[in-house]
Amino acid sequence: MQTVLEKKVFLIDTLSADPSFILQHVQQDQIITQRDYNKLNHSYHTHEKIVTDLLDTVMNKGDATCCKFVDLLQREAVRECFPKLKQLFIPPPTAHNQDNPVKAASEVIQSAETCFMYDNKSVWSSLA
Repeated sequence: MQTVLEKKVFLIDTLSADPSFILQHVQQDQIITQRDYNKLNHSYHTHEKIVTDLLDTVMNKGDATCCKFVDLLQREAVRECFPKLKQLFIPPPTAHNQDNPVKAASEVIQSAETCFMYDNKSVWSSLA
């Protein structure tokens, strides 16, 4: 939940470009209920209001739901629709990339980020 909360303004700005698209995906993945969807999907709401209410709904459902939402945001189809999301989820360097050598464990810990597993998928969360 911390990642969504810390990046809330960025996510509102980014996802407001097409709130209908993200609503369809969160409904399809059962991140929100049909009732939640109906409350969020009103043509008289501004794009920002829809996304703000969506993020609040997701955060109110707890950490597991937030992790599912963060996982959704990292999917290729979603990242293609919202290119700014690529700034948020930068993959860690690999050992094969000589420009970014593998860091010692102490350096990784000092980077103030943590990775935890959710449904066998890595989720990155900032601790700062």
